[in-house]
Amino acid sequence: MVKMDILKYLKREASQDRAALKALFDANWYRLRYADIGKAGVDPFTHYMETGWKEGREPFPLFDPAWYGRQFPELASQAIPPLHHYLSIGAQEGASPSPLFDAKAYIRRHPEACEPGTNALLHFLAAPVDPDFNPCPLFNTSWYLGANPAIAAGPENYLLHFARAGAFEGLNPSPDFDCDWYLEQNPDVADSGANPLAHYITAGADEGRRPCPPSPLDWLNLHAAELPDDPDEPENWIGAYERYGEYSAAHTGRP
Repeated sequence: MVKMDILKYLKREASQDRAALKALFDANWYRLRYADIGKAGVDPFTHYMETGWKEGREPFPLFDPAWYGRQFPELASQAIPPLHHYLSIGAQEGASPSPLFDAKAYIRRHPEACEPGTNALLHFLAAPVDPDFNPCPLFNTSWYLGANPAIAAGPENYLLHFARAGAFEGLNPSPDFDCDWYLEQNPDVADSGANPLAHYITAGADEGRRPCPPSPLDWLNLHAAELPDDPDEPENWIGAYERYGEYSAAHTGRP
């Protein structure tokens, strides 16, 4: 595609997507996510359209351009913002805008979200809560809403709240993922400002990072050969308990 001023391109080619474009750009979140934008005092939307998308910045808590780009490698050589590509092409093909939202899984459960002109993410954000739909691995919707009744009763979509703020407030998406612990154990992730669950899905799991503190069962699986031969004698467990305490402290930072 011939390179051109992106604002003119959007004006000419994407007028039909203006409402969706506005819905999937969060100016306040963008300003908070990128401190340099707030300090510079520039308009967040203008910055994103002129510069931010080229720098790989995220326009919305549930749109990750790097994740989206994996599904469309050709985007790397095209002078078009990933968000506009998603609205014009990707959404119609069932592409996922974020590691936190599996669009194809949502469409399988809600076929109406795949009708022409319908965007699965926008449909999900506007639809009543489906407690049996888990939007991504390690996110248990019914568990999350049960653990956070204020969010369940609030006006904001639960996944959007988690992506925007909940993950950084210690709200865990399931019993199998501990947001605070993951950030404590991975200061590079904390320093980057990335959502801990999104990071784990996109990179952390492949890198061997743990999603939550190790349990006694983890230790037992690793040290089965060291367990006492006679488990009925309590004193035979003293050494095992001591070793588990050392293991737990080393892997969790907590005794």
